[in-house]
Amino acid sequence: MKKWYDEEYEWEIEVIGFNKDNEETERFCRNGEEIGDKYTCTHG
Repeated sequence: MKKWYDEEYEWEIEVIGFNKDNEETERFCRNGEEIGDKYTCTHG
């Protein structure tokens, strides 16, 4: 997808934990996310 509009807003999402008492993340998230991973998002 080509962006044709500069978005006014941007935010960051950081993985800080999982809904589990165990801090082991292997085989827990199907996307392979780990604590500390960050994503930058815009509206588009």
